[in-house]
This record gives sequence, C-alpha cells and structure tokens, in this order.
Amino acid sequence: MGKPGPRPTPTAILKARGSRRAALRADTPSPPVEAPNCPEWLDELARDCWSQMAEQLLGLGVLAKIDGNALTMYCVTWARWVRAERFIQEHGDTYVVKDRYGKVKRLAAFPQVRTAQRLSMLLKRLESEFGLTPSDRARLNVQPQTAAHTQADSLTDYLGVRL
Repeated sequence: MGKPGPRPTPTAILKARGSRRAALRADTPSPPVEAPNCPEWLDELARDCWSQMAEQLLGLGVLAKIDGNALTMYCVTWARWVRAERFIQEHGDTYVVKDRYGKVKRLAAFPQVRTAQRLSMLLKRLESEFGLTPSDRARLNVQPQTAAHTQADSLTDYLGVRL
C-alpha cells in the first residue's frame, strides 16, 4: 500500500521550476542527465516516439538512464494509442449490429474507441510524470547548461550523430 496523498513532484522538476523546495530534498537521489538505451524490441512507431521524447526530455534535463522503463512504457502506450486512433479514422467510431434476420438492432462502438480513451488518460499521467503537460511546462524554469558535458552531448553520444 502506498502513502496517502498526492505523489511528490520529482526533485528534477522542482529544480527546473526554480522551486525552493528542491533544496529541501538534499537527500533525494539525483542521477545524471543521460539518455537510457532504447529497447531493441520496440516496434518502429514506439522507436520513433522514443527518439523524439528522449531528445525533448534531455533538453528539459529530466531524463536519466534509470528512467528507461518509464520512457519505454510511455512509448509503447503512445504507439498503441496511435494505432487505435488510426483504426477509428479509417473505420469510424461505431458499427451496425444486426439481428439474425438482418434487421438493424443498434449501433455499437468499436473496442478501439474505449482503448484510445483509456490510453490517452494513461499517456496524460505519464506525461505529467515527466513534466510534459502544458501546466507542468508552464512552471518549468530551465537554466542553461554550464557543465562541460551538456544534455545535447548526451543525446549526440546516444544517437551517434552530431547535431
């Protein structure tokens, strides 16, 4: 059973917002900003999401190697949501249900409609965890990198290409 109340905001997000509460969390682990390795088993759609999100999260300074599983869940969920939305675009929201005589009984929603709704809610929660919702982003106060090894260098090392 977890602790009651809202989940605490990650220290990296508090620091990016310029919150003084970040200084109160001196004992919080703060792994180095670094891109995790993309799992080989991700499909093409999820891999595209991975490369886009890794770049954005590194730019915000909130991605570490340990976040690989959370980023993987986000990318897989996003790919499933895209597939469900594509199905809905192609086939519509509903289909006709007929009785055994061929008479129309009712319209029913495709399962992909509910799937897309559930996945979009999950995506919103995962985006909030990474500080990617508009309200979270509005509170960020990102400071320029002063370290010799910047986030862009981490992405360059990860992708193996110069930006």
